[in-house]
Amino acid sequence: MVMSLDFWAKFVIIKGSYIKSVFCFVLKRGQVMRYFVLNLMLVLVFLSSQTFGMGKSDGTKKELKSSIDKSKSVSAPAQEKPAETAPAKPEKKAAEPKVESVKPVEAKAEVNKAVEKAPAVKVAEKPAVPAVDKLIVTVNGVKIMQSQIDERIKPQVDRYASRGSKPTEAMLSSLRTREVNNMIREKLVEEQIKQAGVKVADAQVQTKVDEIAKSRNQTAEQFFSELAKQGLAEDMIRVQIKKGIGFEKVMKKEDKDGELKVADEDAKKFYDENPQHFKTPEMVKASHILIRTENLDEAGKAEARKKIDDLLVRVKAKEDFVELAVAHSEDPTAKTKKGDVGFFPKQAMPGRRAMVEEFSNAAFALQPGQISDVVETKFGYHIIKVTDRKPAEEKSFEEEKDGILQYLKVQKQKVFSKKILDKLMSEAKIAWAEGQEPKPRRPVMPMPQIRPGSDVKKPEAGKATKKPAEAKPVTQTEKATKEVPVKKVTEE
Repeated sequence: MVMSLDFWAKFVIIKGSYIKSVFCFVLKRGQVMRYFVLNLMLVLVFLSSQTFGMGKSDGTKKELKSSIDKSKSVSAPAQEKPAETAPAKPEKKAAEPKVESVKPVEAKAEVNKAVEKAPAVKVAEKPAVPAVDKLIVTVNGVKIMQSQIDERIKPQVDRYASRGSKPTEAMLSSLRTREVNNMIREKLVEEQIKQAGVKVADAQVQTKVDEIAKSRNQTAEQFFSELAKQGLAEDMIRVQIKKGIGFEKVMKKEDKDGELKVADEDAKKFYDENPQHFKTPEMVKASHILIRTENLDEAGKAEARKKIDDLLVRVKAKEDFVELAVAHSEDPTAKTKKGDVGFFPKQAMPGRRAMVEEFSNAAFALQPGQISDVVETKFGYHIIKVTDRKPAEEKSFEEEKDGILQYLKVQKQKVFSKKILDKLMSEAKIAWAEGQEPKPRRPVMPMPQIRPGSDVKKPEAGKATKKPAEAKPVTQTEKATKEVPVKKVTEE
């Protein structure tokens, strides 16, 4: 019944568009008819002027009559002196009105030509329909078509094109498979939201947009602008966020046992068990001038050393360090960052990069405002200036509490959403179109590596080796609900 109503709704819309197009065409045809009548009157006036001599002399009428009589008479071969009645020149003049005198049939042809020259009336065309659109899968009676999948992967395909490349068929197949699985989950979620009677206001969507943008140190406009560069429209993003908020409400309704609840005790436990995430080591902020020596011979290195020594003299003479870095440093970011490399720890740690050892040792030996001598690393020769320092510190639980609670909340939502999706997938009626069934991917079995001194023996010639057991095909439910690895909290 739903499908038939949908069909008739589309039929009425299409018919309405057709009737509207015909009506517009009739109105425009009225304009053509007026144009036709006007041209017909002009032709009749013109014919009258030629027939009755309007605006012409009698002499011309006589010449016309003589010419017409002459054309009707049958001339004999012996009659070679008709020149006395009609001179040659008048005959040429009479030729013009002879052509102009048009019979009624010719007048009708002229009118038809005038109508043909009238501006063409364009009938509103129906939107182009894809030549071929295949059914991929039906989820609880809702069809997912090939065109929908292609539309979803278009931004990713366009990104390949922008780089001057083209995705292979294997890549396209992988993208389509992923989007089909995503759309199956989305259809089930949409159905669940509808059945639960959940409503999401636009204000709630905007609040979530602002939260996401703020977490990325952006405004909402910057957030959407960045996504637009990836081919993702703002309307589409808002729709997805709306679905996410709706599903959160569904989960809260389904959470009868408080599985989504996160207590302060949970946050404190996480804080105590992961101290490395809440400690910040001592850090320095520095700028540098670099003269590169990579791939240089001894003569090239000697020239580079002379150049850096000259720059050090100028720095010691109190010339502006930033200006010298912008003008002479061979660091690729020198002109944009003006030699600044930002804050860094002495040693690398999770979420924090470090400089090469020689650079770090020299920088940590300086106080803010001090300048090093020439420092050599694998990149070349450096002059380093320390501009700031931060002592080691440890964030208290109270400072980190809100962030930990949010993190734990997200992790519990992932587990609970998987539980709901498992249930929805097991109960869903998923019917794949012929030839569109997902193919189970067989995992690649790694070959055993034989290392010197290992006990692994090569198989003897002529003896059969035992085949490894075939992997069990992964079901569609397991694919769609594959658990996302838990991310650790890191401080940037």
